Amino acid sequence: MTGSLIVNNLAGLLIITSLLVIAAKRPTASSLLYALQSLVLVLIFVALANLLQAHELYLWSPR
Repeated sequence: MTGSLIVNNLAGLLIITSLLVIAAKRPTASSLLYALQSLVLVLIFVALANLLQAHELYLWSPR
């Protein structure tokens, strides 16, 4: 699987998780889905940093 395909699939997953956060009725489910959405966002940054060889994208992460 190519790097750009991984980024595009993760972006689609980010859209789906956004819709699930909005559709969640219970606060517990909403917070868990929000945590999953945050994880997907981190994975997008890691995939982009790897794909583009942009090590600057790693600078936002905690040391």
